[in-house]
Amino acid sequence: MVELDLSKLENEDYVLKKVAEYLAEESAKDEYLAEACKKENKTLNGVMSYVESEAKNTIDKSKQKGNVCVHVDDSVVYGWAKHYILEDSLDFEKVNKAVPKTPARKVEKDTTESWKVVQPKPKYDINQLTFDF
Repeated sequence: MVELDLSKLENEDYVLKKVAEYLAEESAKDEYLAEACKKENKTLNGVMSYVESEAKNTIDKSKQKGNVCVHVDDSVVYGWAKHYILEDSLDFEKVNKAVPKTPARKVEKDTTESWKVVQPKPKYDINQLTFDF
């Protein structure tokens, strides 16, 4: 069931709270959405997993076209959230995020008979923009 009690979401992520706020407002206007939010197989975590998946797909498609910057309007994100709740065939409830693997560190023997740890060089994406302030 999608938790729409905003007082219980005070310590949650900003984006999750905004999506929950939107769903609460819309379900007050739309009885069908209000009933769909009560389904046991739909949660805010599932909504957010679906939204993140759709955002990633949008970014990937944009990169394929050569774009380096992508903007997704709030209304699109809210539309994805509403679509996930209303569509029974979508199930992102059991999606677990993979834990990123850290590369193994090499240990090499120094000529002075001491050991030193060699850190792997980070791989940079040429297409990634980085700003240091």
